[in-house]
Amino acid sequence: MDGLQAGSPILVLVLIAQISDCHIRDSIGMFGGLVDTSETLARVVEHLNGLNPAPDVVLATGDLTDDGTEIQYSMFLDLVAGLEIPLLPLPGNHDVWDAFRSAFTDRLPDTIAEGHCSYVVDSHPVRLVGLDTLIPGRHDGLFHEGHEEWLDAVLQMEPDVAFHKAVVGPQEDGTYVVATTQRIDPAGESVAFQ
Repeated sequence: MDGLQAGSPILVLVLIAQISDCHIRDSIGMFGGLVDTSETLARVVEHLNGLNPAPDVVLATGDLTDDGTEIQYSMFLDLVAGLEIPLLPLPGNHDVWDAFRSAFTDRLPDTIAEGHCSYVVDSHPVRLVGLDTLIPGRHDGLFHEGHEEWLDAVLQMEPDVAFHKAVVGPQEDGTYVVATTQRIDPAGESVAFQ
């Protein structure tokens, strides 16, 4: 190994795919006539399975269903059943915690945070952290003191963080704003995902 010397950092590559806002629905609803979300997700699964190289993991970051019902989660799980890549779900503002946790029991780690669906996964070449800022029944998110304490403890290990609704701040008044999907790297730089 000509270019590496003792003590040199070794680069480990990991390929992460992200899907978001699947909005699987069991009725036409307001936007059902515009987009067949089930057909779209089926095509996405087929595309992901055909990638070479294949992703190491698929992050499903929020609004996996339109209304967070058990039927919609069942439909989502049926649609991703053929996915040949591990899937890690994170709730969004259209998801419902109890139904979400019930549907993804076998895909969520045992280390889910108290009071929110945030978690850490260490089974990949990089540490994956999902931060849930869901406010039940609302379309915005909230980054509260409990989130801050949990995330501060987790970030001591310098991971990247994927959000469905990202935390931006602190603002001049000391509050945090929840915005669009972003990635925050260990240096604290924030780069839009979507």
